Amino acid sequence: MRTLTAINIAVKEDVYRRSKVGNGRLGSLVLTGTVAGVYVGMEYGLERVRGTRDWKNAMLGGALTGALVSAVSSNKGDRIITDAITGGAIATAAEFIKHLT
Repeated sequence: MRTLTAINIAVKEDVYRRSKVGNGRLGSLVLTGTVAGVYVGMEYGLERVRGTRDWKNAMLGGALTGALVSAVSSNKGDRIITDAITGGAIATAAEFIKHLT
């Protein structure tokens, strides 16, 4: 629970900084870096808990990251679910593409 609280605070701080910087390049990089960090942490945590490294970790990590970032961005119900599905789909596709090359 503490980890999710820390992630929630980090995402909120970066969204706040982005709003202060504006929609410029720096604000975009801050948000992208935060989302990437949350995703890597989620995927690694799932790998440690499940004891295996496969595409399912990427899918779940992407879905959890999408839902978390969407919820912190003050989105509601359906939008959070849509963002979770999108995050899981993108992460799974990236994992499959990585294994094709």
